[in-house]
Amino acid sequence: MCLSIPAQIVEIVDLDERRVRVDAVGVVSEVPLALPVGEAGGPLPGDWVLLYHGRAIASIEPDEGRARIAALREIFPVSD
Repeated sequence: MCLSIPAQIVEIVDLDERRVRVDAVGVVSEVPLALPVGEAGGPLPGDWVLLYHGRAIASIEPDEGRARIAALREIFPVSD
């Protein structure tokens, strides 16, 4: 089974190479986008995307991102 993980874009690292830095449930990493970036109509910093196999594959609404994170935390509880 494969899961896509919701993440929020923190910054655009390289517009030409379509690379962004994302925060996925507290884990910040740099990933490539499989969709347009920024001014080309794609996601900007603060927007939410779905990560799949280390690549941002789709934009999602912020409420959907937060709901998916809540669901993942119910399935995979983590103690602080």
